[in-house]
Amino acid sequence: MKLVVLDFDGVLFERHRTVDNPPPNPDFTHKYFSYYIYPGVHQFIQSLLEKYDVGFLTSITEKNTLPILRKLYANKEIPKFKFILDRRFVKHDPEYKKFEKINFYDTIKLLSDIHLSSTINLNRVYNTHNTIIIDDSYMKMRFNHPKNVILFTPIVKQNFYVGYNYRSGYLKKWPEHQYTKLSSYEEILNYITSIGHNKIDWKKK
Repeated sequence: MKLVVLDFDGVLFERHRTVDNPPPNPDFTHKYFSYYIYPGVHQFIQSLLEKYDVGFLTSITEKNTLPILRKLYANKEIPKFKFILDRRFVKHDPEYKKFEKINFYDTIKLLSDIHLSSTINLNRVYNTHNTIIIDDSYMKMRFNHPKNVILFTPIVKQNFYVGYNYRSGYLKKWPEHQYTKLSSYEEILNYITSIGHNKIDWKKK
């Protein structure tokens, strides 16, 4: 394992619109949202940084990404991450209009965009055999190989059925049941540690 890519919302914290009467006592607020940091998040990130390269890929907009990260660290020094990629680096969901519940603003994330980047992956050190991405959304992850994905599910979330493997344009889509789902930071750390610095084996079930 070489690179761990983290999402923001749903992996580091939850956020709720202030107009929706969110729970009391948020850890911080920003714009129109109240933010609730998951317990142990700073230690979780630090544990990852001690062994792996860590980056972020979020659908949150550029103007909000760094302010949120600063508030997450309560204006203390932010660790040195390999990259922080915002909404400019995600893609429109290609199955918009095929499924009613996919909105026009919904996005997907592709690890191939990181691996093929001549700036992020300048020396070609990151690839499908040494990268894990952690996200809470199957819908955003469904075009990445399950071996490269951990779906973080601290709170049960309902995803609607979108079908099994087939080609959607040039993208291969994977069924949700093939993805690893973990519900705590400890489980994630143990899972990644079990891989160690070995290559991710796509043939192993």
